[in-house]
Amino acid sequence: MRNRGLKCGTLCLETELFPTDRRFTGQRWEASLGLYDYRARFYDPALGRFLQPDPLVPEPGNPQALNRYAYVYNNPLRYTDPTGHCPWCIAIGFGVLIGAGVSYGVQVAANISQNGLTVQAFTHVNWAAVGAGAVAGAVGVATFGVGTAVLGTSLAGMMAAGAASGAVAGQAAIATENVLSGREITEGLGHPSDIARDAVAGAVLAGVGRSIDIALIRARYPGYYSRYISEAELQAIQETGLLRGGRPKETYFTINRFETAKEATSRLALPSPPQYRVDFQIVNQPHILGPQRVRPWIRPIRSGFRAGFGIEYWTTDPVKVRIIHVKRLK
Repeated sequence: MRNRGLKCGTLCLETELFPTDRRFTGQRWEASLGLYDYRARFYDPALGRFLQPDPLVPEPGNPQALNRYAYVYNNPLRYTDPTGHCPWCIAIGFGVLIGAGVSYGVQVAANISQNGLTVQAFTHVNWAAVGAGAVAGAVGVATFGVGTAVLGTSLAGMMAAGAASGAVAGQAAIATENVLSGREITEGLGHPSDIARDAVAGAVLAGVGRSIDIALIRARYPGYYSRYISEAELQAIQETGLLRGGRPKETYFTINRFETAKEATSRLALPSPPQYRVDFQIVNQPHILGPQRVRPWIRPIRSGFRAGFGIEYWTTDPVKVRIIHVKRLK
């Protein structure tokens, strides 16, 4: 196969016996449209722009991020965009599907238990309640994301964020069902018992979910860790054998393996893009804390937005390492 192209994925010549529709950065090329399908949005290689705006500005403090049609901060030589969307936008989309699906499924199950397995069991449902479930799912995920950014990702922080998420999502569901059913939007809102019930349910779900997540993370430990670093720190590690060159204060590392600086910066909430990923084994015995999920950043004026929810471990002790692999990030 031979592919010759202009910057940002525009094809000018292609010869191949068995062509594939996977082209620029592995995305599907829609030849009839002349566009790339990034699942969340379409990308026009001739313009070097998405055709739909990103609904969330990922880093308000970065001038390049203010153009919501731009592809990877107008720097395709360094970054890629695997989905055309932000991680939290995808999570909110899942929240919509789950909320609507749970509401629909509960109603179908009730119909089947009362009247048996019929076609009507799947069609005679309260669609206003399904819409309310979708809105509740979206609001719940968004509120949980903001809550963890404020309260942290410890067990207490996530349970508190879950309580806030449950309470707000419950009220959003009531208001949405009122609107879709033609009732006054405020009908049934603000009842303390409903708010308390939804808050308790949200806190319990968040606590149980975090406990399961941490257990799964521990089971995934591959036998080594990774740290995302600058060239200066890489040189310090090679000279001293110690992460961060043995400097005092906390040292963070992970078991996440990202291929791009952009993804590592977002998921690990790093202050600036790293240049390398160094994989290593620890050869001394520092007191290691974690794992836990990385706290998101939502600081619109200065630091911008970081999706967080990668995996982090940390210690205040010196960390002596044996380097396994060093990868230059895209």
